[in-house]
Amino acid sequence: MKKILYIYSSNTNKVSLNNNDDIRLYCLNIGKLTGSNITSINDHKNLNKIATDNVNIYSEFIFQKNSKFIENNLIYKNKLSLYFLTDLSCKRSEMFDTYSNFCNALFIKDYLAKNHIDKVIFDGCNIDTVEAISSVLDKIDFRKKNIKDLSRNYKYNSFKNIIFFMKLAIATFLNRALFPLKNLYKPSSVKELFLTRYPLHLDENLYEDKYTDLVDSDGVYLVNLFTDGLHQNLSLLSYLKAKRELSSNNRVKILDDYLSIKNILSSFIFSFIFINKLRPLIIKKYTLCGIDLTSNIKQELYFSMLRVPRLLMWEQPLVKFLELTKVERAFYYLHEYSYGRMFTFFFKALSPMTETIGFQHGPSSLRKMVYMTASNELDINGNGILSFPTPNKVLAEDEFSKKIYVASGYHNVKVMNKIYRLNYLDEIDRSKSLHNHFLIAPGLHDGEFLMLALCNKIESNKNMNYILKVHPRANNKYIENFRHLKNLNITNASITEVLSIVDKVYATYSSVAIEANYLGIDVEIIEIPGKINESPLIDKNFFQSAF
Repeated sequence: MKKILYIYSSNTNKVSLNNNDDIRLYCLNIGKLTGSNITSINDHKNLNKIATDNVNIYSEFIFQKNSKFIENNLIYKNKLSLYFLTDLSCKRSEMFDTYSNFCNALFIKDYLAKNHIDKVIFDGCNIDTVEAISSVLDKIDFRKKNIKDLSRNYKYNSFKNIIFFMKLAIATFLNRALFPLKNLYKPSSVKELFLTRYPLHLDENLYEDKYTDLVDSDGVYLVNLFTDGLHQNLSLLSYLKAKRELSSNNRVKILDDYLSIKNILSSFIFSFIFINKLRPLIIKKYTLCGIDLTSNIKQELYFSMLRVPRLLMWEQPLVKFLELTKVERAFYYLHEYSYGRMFTFFFKALSPMTETIGFQHGPSSLRKMVYMTASNELDINGNGILSFPTPNKVLAEDEFSKKIYVASGYHNVKVMNKIYRLNYLDEIDRSKSLHNHFLIAPGLHDGEFLMLALCNKIESNKNMNYILKVHPRANNKYIENFRHLKNLNITNASITEVLSIVDKVYATYSSVAIEANYLGIDVEIIEIPGKINESPLIDKNFFQSAF
């Protein structure tokens, strides 16, 4: 009898036709291989521990890529290494599987060291995953079945950029033609400026869902409508609607108004220069602890082909805005991400007298890699090439998050007087909660996973009422596959209304789970096999520190 390690990635179950071998099953999705001769080796506690323990090793490995950017002259105007604006540098573990594949490979490597395996089968896995895990198999024979390739190449990204810049050019032309900009170049002074996006976070009553009452009646919003087309993606009609709604409000400055056709054209041309300069890095081989991460990192770099030129496009609008506007303090969130880093760098370069204040916008955890950096990667006086500058001050939501920020190299970290985005919890009346009403709360990227994981439970408990509150910014097409569930209600009600009635919440990493726990609602964290759980609810002492 042979011992086979079967690595299976699918959202559906599969019956094994091999009853003669001893099969050790490792799942990378909610689908399982079924049979009497199958033993699961998944261990989410061990995987999460591996992820926590290897944060520093991985962060140092990623930061080393900055030297490659410098060697290949990927430096913007001799003052900014473009590495710092890539999603690779920000380690977007909720978007990319690079760190997850690394940790899964370490898990398999450890298992193989303790158990004899004759053969490995990859079934349904992405090619990036196969590359990473197969690199730790040593001389063990392996076979691939139904392998997926979800990668995008530079031609695809070039096409996406063409569409994006064309849309911006049309919008800028229409903006000049339809909206008077007579007060645009009038000098002004702003005591407190709050960067935001409309209509994503700011509403028509100028209520901002992250800052909430931190903004007083004198606070001014700097609204970025088009952003990089990734943090917010407006259609032309949505853009014109937003312009009409905001243009007459003197508490709103629209950064897009300072954008010119020339700026757009320059960034479009630079996108091709950037692609060509990035190619030598794309063809390199990347390994960490003997694990081949080449394909994974290549995809992160391909994505950055979209991101970086679009971010640099906003330099000149910021130049024009800050030449005319004296800003004492600038608040902004996403400062840990490429989008926020762009504002950190240009505010410090263009308006050094402005106090920049990074604002934490959501929960952190010991495995949420966007909060993690290498030693010496960040410095409050970073020059933008060898190290990156931090905001002058960082407002953390709690002591737990503050410790993460400080350990990552952020300076002058203060804990907020309260967690402003959770103001809505004070409005929730739990006195009329309903028995057997359960909330399913997906995050931005896990909706389909979560529903597939709970589908059997929903079907088996027909006397229970399940409420799916989809993430407002996610791709929610998956819900059509679950409308047949009679006891599932897909709701558009506010989260305040839903949390007032449910007596249990299901989630993977969504911050709604933390807020429900705070309200005393029962929470069940759903572990997706082979996926790192980024919820702080599984971190020791989180609640003692946070609340």
